[in-house]
Amino acid sequence: MWNSHFISIRWEKVWLLPYKFVIPNKLKEVQYKIIFIPLTNVSKCVDIDKKCEFCKDKEETIIHLFFECHYTAVFYKKMKDFSNTQSNYKIKLDAKTIILYNVNKIQKVQQVVSLMILLGKFHLHKAEFLRSQPSFQPFRLEFKNYFECIQRKNDKKCADTANVLKDFWKGTLTVCCLFWLFPFYSIYLNLTSELCLVFNFLNCICFFMLLRILLSYISEIAL
Repeated sequence: MWNSHFISIRWEKVWLLPYKFVIPNKLKEVQYKIIFIPLTNVSKCVDIDKKCEFCKDKEETIIHLFFECHYTAVFYKKMKDFSNTQSNYKIKLDAKTIILYNVNKIQKVQQVVSLMILLGKFHLHKAEFLRSQPSFQPFRLEFKNYFECIQRKNDKKCADTANVLKDFWKGTLTVCCLFWLFPFYSIYLNLTSELCLVFNFLNCICFFMLLRILLSYISEIAL
């Protein structure tokens, strides 16, 4: 059914994608439901309102819920802006990338973007089930919890994923800062490009202040 929407689908990538990461079985289930549920309507098995749970306007099809809906588009824009401003790599999120799989010449970019999209689709699924709207701020915390969880696991796949995330976001300290050092990051995502530069400069100042305090503390311990 997706062959009529996207060209040159590599189905082996679609099938194997959820098994490249240590993720809950429920998340894998959601991914396969997205692939196999008919495109016409998500709520095909029960007689309920077929309007999108997010926008309350358009029909709730798979491609609308997970890509076309205004609230979903805003969610993915914030995800893309978050990634683009905190790494040296610029990512693009089109329908095929989100619904099926991501392709990038740089392996670590492909891995990180694929993981973020998988977790993002699970966030959208939960929001739809709870009859709420997707929000990037809670998702950011969910991603933080996921990162902390795989760091604690004594598992090669977890270690490899954690290392890729660290490398993508320029080190462990930066990864941690992404999630808890700047609590007003959601405001940052809505700023103009000029204000983003100012905010980024302030972020650098905060980082070096934190580093100075940390080095001072280590020196005191050493003495």
